[in-house]
Amino acid sequence: MAASFLKKTTLLLLTAIIVVLVGFLALPHIVDRLVLPAMLAKTPFSFSRAQMSRITPFLVEGSVEVVEGDSPIISVPRFQIRFTPQSLLKKKIAGLVLDHATIHFHILEGRLILPGFTPQSSSSQSSSTERLFLLPLGVESVTLSQCRLVIHNPNGPTLHVVVNGQLLPAFSESDERHRLEGLRASLVLSDDLSGAVTAAASLEGDEIALDLTIDSGALALPEGFVKNDFRLPRFKTLSAALDLSADATTLAVKNYRLDGSLSGFQYSTERLKVSGSTEGNTLQFSLSGDQQTHDYRINSFSLASLINAEVDINGQLQHRSGRLKTSGSVTAVWQGPDGTRADITPLTLTYDGIWAETSGATLVLRGTNTAELDQTLSGGWSIAGLNGLQLSASLDSTAQQLQAELDLKSGPLRLSHDTVQLTSPGAHLDVKVTHSKEQSQARIKVVLTEVSLPENKLRAKNIVFNLPISSAASETSTSNGTVAIESVTISDEHLLGLSADLSQQGLEYEIDGELQLLNSTALQVPFEGRLSWPSKTADLTWALETDALQPGIIPSVLALPADLDFSGRLEARGKVGYDRGFSAQAQAAIVDGSITLSDSGVAIDDLDCSIEFPELPRVQSSPSQRCTAAALDISTLHFNDLALVYRVESPYSLFIERSKLRWCGGTLESGSLRLSSPASEIDTTFFCSRIGLAELLDQFGFRGTEGEGSLNGKLPVRLSPERLEFDDGFLFSTPGAGGIVRFSDTDLLRQGVGAVSEAGFLDYTLQALEDFTYNWTRLSFNSAGDDLLLTLELDGKPSSVLPFKFDKRGMLIKSEQGQGLQYPIRLDVNFRVPLADLFQVGQSLNTIMGNGQ
Repeated sequence: MAASFLKKTTLLLLTAIIVVLVGFLALPHIVDRLVLPAMLAKTPFSFSRAQMSRITPFLVEGSVEVVEGDSPIISVPRFQIRFTPQSLLKKKIAGLVLDHATIHFHILEGRLILPGFTPQSSSSQSSSTERLFLLPLGVESVTLSQCRLVIHNPNGPTLHVVVNGQLLPAFSESDERHRLEGLRASLVLSDDLSGAVTAAASLEGDEIALDLTIDSGALALPEGFVKNDFRLPRFKTLSAALDLSADATTLAVKNYRLDGSLSGFQYSTERLKVSGSTEGNTLQFSLSGDQQTHDYRINSFSLASLINAEVDINGQLQHRSGRLKTSGSVTAVWQGPDGTRADITPLTLTYDGIWAETSGATLVLRGTNTAELDQTLSGGWSIAGLNGLQLSASLDSTAQQLQAELDLKSGPLRLSHDTVQLTSPGAHLDVKVTHSKEQSQARIKVVLTEVSLPENKLRAKNIVFNLPISSAASETSTSNGTVAIESVTISDEHLLGLSADLSQQGLEYEIDGELQLLNSTALQVPFEGRLSWPSKTADLTWALETDALQPGIIPSVLALPADLDFSGRLEARGKVGYDRGFSAQAQAAIVDGSITLSDSGVAIDDLDCSIEFPELPRVQSSPSQRCTAAALDISTLHFNDLALVYRVESPYSLFIERSKLRWCGGTLESGSLRLSSPASEIDTTFFCSRIGLAELLDQFGFRGTEGEGSLNGKLPVRLSPERLEFDDGFLFSTPGAGGIVRFSDTDLLRQGVGAVSEAGFLDYTLQALEDFTYNWTRLSFNSAGDDLLLTLELDGKPSSVLPFKFDKRGMLIKSEQGQGLQYPIRLDVNFRVPLADLFQVGQSLNTIMGNGQ
């Protein structure tokens, strides 16, 4: 009996051992046939495959591959499942490890999708919440090791995100299945996106609650991942917290709140730079709302463009039944170049907008500025007076067209740059835009009631720009505009006015106008121009012809001599162009001119001058410009046939290449000479050829002097604001070629000869000079104080016998007896010529150049 019981017991144990061995040997088959297919059966993809590489009583290792069409979706080269045989029978596992797993997302029409996966429609209510998130297996923890999210961009490079961390799901049993009711996650992201992420999600009834926190997040998208014309902002780290609740059936968001900050935030273009607040360069943002209403806030970001400001935005967005509505406010604080911030908010802007799927969109903006602050602009300029700024704008858009209007008004303004100040009592900008599929049109109107430069007493009144803009869709229609300046005055004296008509046809502009100078009908400058957008070219031509050159047309503020009188005809023309570069040129000429300085005894007749500037705005003329005059009178000096060749080197320098004029039957020529406004003196030398002696002496005070014979030499001259000087100038007769001179003013000669010991010799000399034949002569010119010291040297004899003889003592005496004498003499005559008249010429020249005292 005992033997039989032992035999049965042994057989039972062997049978149990065999069953256990068979079960263990069949475990891979069980997992392959029961567990893994059950897990993969619920996937919506076209192909799913799982393989095991290792199995123990408590561990399974293998791989999984999920494919949709030809695109890989999920790839797990190594997964590890930790379990017990008993937990497997209950469809539970202790842990799941995913090593180097990869999941592939795709961007399609701007949306992120998982190919083959279709989310449940929000309209479907067939499944109760109890059947949601049912999984064939329950898992206590999921470990992610070097797992990767791949986002494929069809038009650019691929985005990669590496994920390491742990997921702790919470399940409840339902009909031998496991319902996911919660999930806690702690993840570390790296590669193109980085940061530490903690999340907690829970399912309560039909609602999902999600808490998500991101810390030290960073973004480094590969180049070209977004469109080249779209620039992503840059930042150092991202910190954000998200609280969200959603419908468990449809995953529709019920309400949410997102708060975060971006440190080191920066976004820039060629003309705009946006960064975080001045305190720590951090941008703070907040979003909250539900399915229909969203509140948003962006705190204190710095804006740098033409103006610098720190900006806050607060607003709300509502949407329902195909209708979108937003409203909010923008506040800005002006900043200086050093980032200093004012204590008050000078700009407040409110906005309201409505968009409807059927009627289009409308946006209205209103803004005011109430703080008295000086605002620094680019280029060293600053503006004050923005406290009176008022802005209103509207935008209406439908499927057929878009209409926009901007109206900007200001109070008194002051624009400053170094020592320059421009003031205006107000400005008004009005912009209207209409856009449709057929054509785009706009009109920009700027009105400045007055602009003045107080330091220069310069003022411009009623400046109006009315500029039309239209697309090239209609080549036959024409848009008209105007440009006008009522008057430009200096010290309340009219300088000029401008009026012009603008016309646009297609993408080309034409301008036709007139510049009225000096409130004179005789000085009108008509101009016309063209601008072509397709060819990027422009040109403007102008011309001036007048016969009304008179002193009355020159503003009294210009420092011209009171005795100046002039007349003549002015001809001028010019051209300004642009063709891949700016170019400008101008020509001017004075014809049949005359200039008189009555107090100085200066007169110029038949003046003809021309000048050409080939490369404006560079004030440099072409070389060898000419100026001629028929006659030039300076006090008692008379010149004719003046010819001057010159060039303008700069606004402050005139270079005379050569000059030539006729004087006393001969010629005067000078070499090159540079006249520069910083220089206080004009120093040159005139070279004289064949100057008539008698006419020369007549002009220097010996009235009625006659004769023949010519002189040659040079006259060094220095003209300064203080005086006119001659420095060792001389004229001499040609050796071997004498002449005859007849003096009628012997009283002047008597003074020049000075004291002579013999009265008879003096009488003989003076009578001889009434008709004197000289072998040679020399004139010396030197300055002595304010006078010209003129020394005349003569060597010759009387032209005829004089009634003189020598007495017994050898002295010359008058005598009618005898044959008379024709005795040779050498004579030195010194006399002074006052330079006061000529000095007045120097004063007048300095007055004209703005240097007069």
